Amino acid sequence: MSDLPFTAPTKTSGRVILVATIKAKAGKGDEVLPYLAAIRKLAESDQEKGTHTFDLPTLVSLDEELDGDSDVFVVFEEYSLPNGIKDHVFAAPFQALGGSGLIADLDIKYYSEFDGDAKTLHA
Repeated sequence: MSDLPFTAPTKTSGRVILVATIKAKAGKGDEVLPYLAAIRKLAESDQEKGTHTFDLPTLVSLDEELDGDSDVFVVFEEYSLPNGIKDHVFAAPFQALGGSGLIADLDIKYYSEFDGDAKTLHA
């Protein structure tokens, strides 16, 4: 998955949970929303079979620096590996957002589902 435009997960099979924090350029959040809506629509369709979750909540933060910031979006996603993320990222709506020039920063963090066994929580 090294051809992704961001650091790929180290895990190569099974499922991965991805949390993306997207920061639009100052004052451009409203322009980003239609792109995110198109991305979500495709992610929730049968066309992205490797996408299991694409949640885009409204930001309500205890961090005063971010609270109510309409230029910051947090997306919770879950994919089947190895191709779920690739299929999502290389789809037209994601590429359109990437080429829009509206994004100031993109931070991606990967997680695994906790299986209930405390021994494997930090493995």
